[in-house]
Amino acid sequence: MNLSQVVINRQIAALFLDLDKHVAWNDRMVLNQVVVRRTEAGWQLIIKASGTRTDMVSYLSTDTFSEALDLAGEFADNGALKWVADKYPAKYKERPHPKLG
Repeated sequence: MNLSQVVINRQIAALFLDLDKHVAWNDRMVLNQVVVRRTEAGWQLIIKASGTRTDMVSYLSTDTFSEALDLAGEFADNGALKWVADKYPAKYKERPHPKLG
């Protein structure tokens, strides 16, 4: 692994580790759960968050694990996560302050 790959991997990790901040800032929700799982097609991230009125979920599917982390961080940073109502909300969750919604 060369130096540029190390730098890129650190940037990916930093974006992913700030996922909760990006979701709060861009989507006005509280991040409750991130599930990373292996599928037949590659990797899937299930991102669960709570809005002021409802629970939401976003799904990302990629070929590689590092691509999954990269896309999750990048999409959250740009407010590009696609949210749908969550039929199976996280058991333990917080709600954002009502003024954020």
